[in-house]
Amino acid sequence: MTEPVLEIRGLNVSLSGRRILRDVDLTCEKGELLGLLGPNGAGKTTMLRTMMGLVMPTAGSIKVQGMTGKKAADLIGYVPQRQDIAWEFPVTVAQLVMTGRGRRIGWLRSAKTEDWQAVFSALEQVQMRAYADRPIAELSGGQRQRILIARALVNSPALLVLDEPFTGLDMPTQELLSALFRQLTEGGTSLLMTTHDLTHAMVICDRVALLNRAIVAEGAPSALRDPQVWMDTFRVSAASPLLKQLGI
Repeated sequence: MTEPVLEIRGLNVSLSGRRILRDVDLTCEKGELLGLLGPNGAGKTTMLRTMMGLVMPTAGSIKVQGMTGKKAADLIGYVPQRQDIAWEFPVTVAQLVMTGRGRRIGWLRSAKTEDWQAVFSALEQVQMRAYADRPIAELSGGQRQRILIARALVNSPALLVLDEPFTGLDMPTQELLSALFRQLTEGGTSLLMTTHDLTHAMVICDRVALLNRAIVAEGAPSALRDPQVWMDTFRVSAASPLLKQLGI
């Protein structure tokens, strides 16, 4: 049996004495788009930050292609929420994408031809090559999202991790990103994303995991038709519009 690209076992995380994640087991296969769904405060962002080595777990393990620790984090391309970036900073699109190569080339060394080739290749993947010399402050929300994805792709990661990639985007841009995600998975890249857009996730994801401190349920979208698992995850009643929105 093929080893999963991402394998999380028995993950526990506590911050300031408060337990954020409890006994999380989760896998993501090669070329799979996995959606991580849950309410605010469920631990989704903490889980992503733990995968990147920014938060230390109190127990459990995270493996990416069998690697742990820094070697695992180096195999992940991380796409933060757009609001976490200082878009007024005076750099071009290509320069921002180049920051994704920082750990590979070293922060005090100059970029080489191969580094710039990687930058332009990543921009081609997200259909932003023509914007390479444009200041990032001039970009629309959808364009900003795409260059953050390019920055994460610049090292050809095994796993692309995206935190709320669809927030604040219009429908055409969401459809463009969805097509890009499918193109990446068809090329063998694995994707894990958090999103509050549940109906969209149920359409585009191969599999979804419902998280509220612990994994409540996981499976193909078509298999998660039990109202109770959604009620337990989002702490809503059987009369909640959420269930109607999902067609459950």
